[in-house]
Amino acid sequence: MDGIDRKVKDAQEALKVLPEDSPESRQKYDELRRLTVDLRVEAEWAQQRIDEKRGEIYATLFRKINDGAGRLAKQSSYDLVLSSDAGAEIPRRGTEQNVRAMIVSRRVFYASDAVDATNDLIQMLNNEQKMGGN
Repeated sequence: MDGIDRKVKDAQEALKVLPEDSPESRQKYDELRRLTVDLRVEAEWAQQRIDEKRGEIYATLFRKINDGAGRLAKQSSYDLVLSSDAGAEIPRRGTEQNVRAMIVSRRVFYASDAVDATNDLIQMLNNEQKMGGN
């Protein structure tokens, strides 16, 4: 993107010194507009790539957690492992649509700490990571 940035700055500088009504000025102005569009497209593409990379990271992390939860369940003879959203706060302010979406997506309203195996799962995954596993 540095190349486009440089060209934009060069075109802006050229416009400052060219006579306003000259054909060269109009041509430089058109070039600047085209470069600005190119820069916007490059920024959108870069943002999409960042979003895709983040998606890949989250998907990989989710698969590791899911796999670890299954293994922990087998080791501990758990019949069911839930992802609890009981601690998720519903915002006091927000659009009706956002608040309703959070309420509707709620799956667990309360979960006792006595049935929470989150720390056990974290410890197991951290130990495996330290040992070079998963």
